Amino acid sequence: MNIKPTVGMFADDNVGWTAGALYLRGIAQTVGRLPEPDRPNLQLLISRKANRQKGTAIDRTFDNLILFDRQPKNRWKALIASFSQALDGFRKPVFLADVVLQNQIDCLLPCQTSLGQSFPVPWIGWIPDFQHTRCPEYFSEREIRVRNTRFETLIDDATLTVVSSHDARNDLLTSFQTDPEKICVYSFSTHVNPEWLLPDPAQFIKPLNLPDKYVMFPSQFWKHKNHLNLFMAIKQVKRKHPDFALVLTGNENDFRHPKYAKQMRAELTSPELRDHVFWLGLLDRHEQIQVMRRAAAIIQPSYFEGWSMLVEDCRALGKQIILSDIPVHREQAPPDATFFNPNDIEQLSSILADRWPQLRPGPDRIKENSAQHLLAERHIDNAASLKKIIDRAIRKKVPGRK
Repeated sequence: MNIKPTVGMFADDNVGWTAGALYLRGIAQTVGRLPEPDRPNLQLLISRKANRQKGTAIDRTFDNLILFDRQPKNRWKALIASFSQALDGFRKPVFLADVVLQNQIDCLLPCQTSLGQSFPVPWIGWIPDFQHTRCPEYFSEREIRVRNTRFETLIDDATLTVVSSHDARNDLLTSFQTDPEKICVYSFSTHVNPEWLLPDPAQFIKPLNLPDKYVMFPSQFWKHKNHLNLFMAIKQVKRKHPDFALVLTGNENDFRHPKYAKQMRAELTSPELRDHVFWLGLLDRHEQIQVMRRAAAIIQPSYFEGWSMLVEDCRALGKQIILSDIPVHREQAPPDATFFNPNDIEQLSSILADRWPQLRPGPDRIKENSAQHLLAERHIDNAASLKKIIDRAIRKKVPGRK
């Protein structure tokens, strides 16, 4: 009899980060695409503290949820646990090892911090990107050192390490010494909730007081997302097209550059922009999708991505996208895409000005339906790829692991 492996998904590293929570949910949905005989049992592991803070958005995706305490409640057990962690260089979280053994978990993923080489079961690390090696100007010297140390430790200790693109894999192998066979690429895709495609987004967005026609940039307000060049381009476009409109959504907190969102808001008070840019803040996922569906096109001007979730959303919704010409965007190669140099304001303004008269408010139901068929095939391929990675980790013997 073929016994299915039990795979644990460790949520604490991703709680509080929108993209991280969606990544976890996407892995669970991808595993669900496997034929039933090949589908591992999937358990979500999340500490009670993390679940109270942000975990509810994640755990609805899972049938099996394991809650645990990050530290033993008994004082003496807590001291013993701390001593055990110290012996392992503070890599091995004893609380998690006990939970994994008690629930007979065969493999744990995706881990963004090292669990140590002596962790009792194989575990898979995940590094979203290596932005600090490509765009060091956005990081302090201390943060670069911390990231390098954390990534190096994770790569050394993990059974396997997953990155989201071949571009990121190249960055890893360029910056860190490791066996290339330990580095796997798993490129996630958006999973469309069928309910997303049911409403008429024109009716949905009425309370938001948006113009009927707009382009959209849904993204966190982080400095590398390149909002400023987009604003400069729009100043030029609106001279030719006074009805041009841009909608912005996303989290405004950039912990590396806490003044960035405020600076961008100040830009939008200028007479050239204040009637042309609509800032909606952070929307829930369903609301965000409806505003995207109604958009005439999506813009993605970012200087850097590990694997753009926005690009995958556009692929899933059949949306036209105008995006920065960076290696990972070329690797993603979405259909109906136009590329531009993210440093070339003139090129971006020219593209937007040329396209604006032909653009129409969404959704395009034919493109949406076609995208679903292509997406189903993509999910099947992704599921097979993910299963191979999990199976490799379970079979792999790592020196020092008991």
